Amino acid sequence: MNVTAVHKNKVRSPDSQGGYSYSFSTATSYVARLSQPSSGIRTLQDMGKDTGHVDHELYISPAPTATIKVGNQFVIGTRTFEVKIPNLTPSIAVYRKIGLLELQT
Repeated sequence: MNVTAVHKNKVRSPDSQGGYSYSFSTATSYVARLSQPSSGIRTLQDMGKDTGHVDHELYISPAPTATIKVGNQFVIGTRTFEVKIPNLTPSIAVYRKIGLLELQT
């Protein structure tokens, strides 16, 4: 584990025009490791449609008890990643493995 990953929850707020706006609030930070995914999980498909294209895997130890959802973000240094797959197997009691897609800023 060699990086600090800041977990940000996606927050929905009414925009007073009948819709919603989204922002991110910092939940917590974790000691983590970021790596390239194995080729088998770069794209997960459901009925021929891509459901979870990822370009990085994040390992968090110890495994967090907080809920990590699709659409949340992790910030590592100056890089921002969106959670695409919140619990990749094999996640075990010692760590959790998360599929991320790096956002271009």
